[in-house]
Amino acid sequence: MRMVMTIATRLEFARQLDKLRNSDISIDEFEEEYFSLTKGMKKDDLDLLLIQDIFFQVWHLYDDFSDDYLQIDEEINSDINRYICFLASNKKCEWPILEGILTTFLTFFTFGYYNKIRRKQLKKFGDLNAWPFISIQEYQNCREKNCREKNEGKE
Repeated sequence: MRMVMTIATRLEFARQLDKLRNSDISIDEFEEEYFSLTKGMKKDDLDLLLIQDIFFQVWHLYDDFSDDYLQIDEEINSDINRYICFLASNKKCEWPILEGILTTFLTFFTFGYYNKIRRKQLKKFGDLNAWPFISIQEYQNCREKNCREKNEGKE
């Protein structure tokens, strides 16, 4: 049976990211939620690939061996805000797949050299500081739209 990724799934993953950021759930609980959300999904589902990429980006933010909760600083908070905004937008990710186990192993075994090459290749697609958006402007437009929609809903 093929499970279809919906905006509801994207929003649930965004909610879990927010809970992780706010220390409402531990790193282990976040990982359990991720695997639960993606279990049984078809491997070529574009939203699944997006969620996997975001998961791997977040995975690099903590240490599985010593951290129970995500340690937040301004940069990590900014990254997570961007991921949540993108998930909530229901936009299609226009980037190639960023991460995966193979990329992680290649980066590790080449002492980071593979990652430098990969980042150089990815810069052709857009602003890496805006990922998963293509540009900072696209991210700002999405944030403004979300703020307007929230304010309109309160009236």
